[in-house]
Amino acid sequence: MSLPLNKRSVLKVTAKIFDPMGFSIGLKILFQELCEDKVNWDEPLHGKLLERWKSLLDEIRCFETVRIL
Repeated sequence: MSLPLNKRSVLKVTAKIFDPMGFSIGLKILFQELCEDKVNWDEPLHGKLLERWKSLLDEIRCFETVRIL
């Protein structure tokens, strides 16, 4: 099951990531911009915001293989 492409999903994914090193800062910045632009919670993302969200999701998928010993 995939998440809808909206502000609510950005927050949901951001909140699930334990990231003490700050690698997921891009997600937090995107969410902040969505709040500043007063995007509604369930409004679908489009244009550059959608492109950035998809790009950030791809980056997060790369973290699945990272192991810190």
